[in-house]
Amino acid sequence: MGTSAGPPEPAPVIERAEATRLWGREVKDRARRMRIRALELRQRSEQMRSATAGSLSRCRQVNAAFRTARAAASAHGGGAPGRGCGAPAAQWAALVAFVHARLDEEATAADLHHEAPCPTLGGPGRDGVTVCGCRAPAHVRYDVSVRRGIVRDIERALRAADHSTPNWPYSELSALVRLKTSALPHELHKQWREAWRP
Repeated sequence: MGTSAGPPEPAPVIERAEATRLWGREVKDRARRMRIRALELRQRSEQMRSATAGSLSRCRQVNAAFRTARAAASAHGGGAPGRGCGAPAAQWAALVAFVHARLDEEATAADLHHEAPCPTLGGPGRDGVTVCGCRAPAHVRYDVSVRRGIVRDIERALRAADHSTPNWPYSELSALVRLKTSALPHELHKQWREAWRP
């Protein structure tokens, strides 16, 4: 009285095989998409690594140039600016004092500058110098005051140099170069030091 189990019906087996085949195809497509995404991420990582390497090499070049300049300045009796760099502020403090002294000299001698046909306004002015109507002395004094303001701004930038900011060596070096450039017109003065040359 037993019923014998016969061969399985073909429909469910074919349906399961078809479902397994579709599932395998989905898995294969998903794996392909994951490989493509991994390749894209790898390429992006390489691009970022090469960009970072370029930035690091530029930073290393600037740091090497800074160290070379510091060594050269130390060899000539100066030092590089900044905290913890040999002579902390001695080099640029002396340079600032030099520039301010030369600007004071220019401001004092401003009354000696005149235009070619200078109309005299009257008797002697301060310090026995004849007062004139030309604009040259006022222009010289104005020029000195502007340059003095620039030097004060540079001095503030050097004093406020923050070594923890990303642009630290660039900001301090550019301020020092600007300071040296502002001193360059006075290079023939007897107190000029060759280490101050930009």
